[in-house]
Amino acid sequence: MANHNDNIPMVSISVLAYNHEKYIRKALDSILMQKVNFLYEIVIGEDCSQDGTRDILMEYKAKYPDKIKLILNEKNLGMMENAKNVRSNCMGKYRAGCEGDDYWTDPYKLQKQIDFLENNPQFIGTVHKVEIVDEDGNPKAGFNMDMYCKDRIYTLKHAEKGIMPGQTASRVYRNILINDSTAFEALNKCKANGDIKLSLYLALNGDIYCFDEVMSHHRWVTEGGDSWSARTKNKNLNLYRFNSYIELSNLARQLKGVEMDYTAQYLGCGLGAFTALIMKPNIENLRIFTEIFWKYNRKIEMCLFIFKKCITFPFRRAKRAFQSLKGHEVA
Repeated sequence: MANHNDNIPMVSISVLAYNHEKYIRKALDSILMQKVNFLYEIVIGEDCSQDGTRDILMEYKAKYPDKIKLILNEKNLGMMENAKNVRSNCMGKYRAGCEGDDYWTDPYKLQKQIDFLENNPQFIGTVHKVEIVDEDGNPKAGFNMDMYCKDRIYTLKHAEKGIMPGQTASRVYRNILINDSTAFEALNKCKANGDIKLSLYLALNGDIYCFDEVMSHHRWVTEGGDSWSARTKNKNLNLYRFNSYIELSNLARQLKGVEMDYTAQYLGCGLGAFTALIMKPNIENLRIFTEIFWKYNRKIEMCLFIFKKCITFPFRRAKRAFQSLKGHEVA
């Protein structure tokens, strides 16, 4: 069973809120329903929403003053700065998170993850499976979390392949940043996506255990709010991803002296940018591909990689079509 100083929260749960009027009650209620034997705090960063999000949060703060720490930004800071402010206010031994449009589904989620970490000090954190749902909370057909780790233990090797251990709402980890100002500043300066750089930072400090059960829902919101899906909808992100891997490589080198091999990711970004240019030739897509190509040191390697993928694509597509047809014949 988890034991901790009664005056300090065992867990700090961070919530980033912006234009989440339709979803924020569900998120907070899913946290407040947790059945635990320890103290926790909910640290909320409200980033000057243009809807009724702030009013709802003030209502919850008045109802749960001992549990909720509400940060009301005086101006819109954006997701990265809002996250930085929230992170600096999380004093718990462990950290958890739930975006304002996501929600937890298992009332024992926190207890399970904290008990595991208390009993297994060799692990830096835990995650679990997540189900993707639409704006109304219905399962999103054709969507899954395959981009996240399918193994039970997530290591630095997974991070090097660009795999994430789990989605924000699934993560509970040791709050090692609270006493590491160097890492805290390095993470804040790193321009990669917040989840990806945090996953790398944790993997640099230990392994992450992956629970084989769904304990939260990730809401796939593509309109409004401050979700990654909404902000990047229909955008060519290949250059952003390419630059992110450069940032992550520098971060690993700066914090732990570790050299990350992101060759596959760099080449994948080059191929993605080239494909976007062919499918939709315009100045922006040309700029993105050109910048990636000139930034990558091994240009011949990238040319050969793109050429090989392009000449084999029609054959791979034909093979998939044949296999699909063959399957129908068997049926």
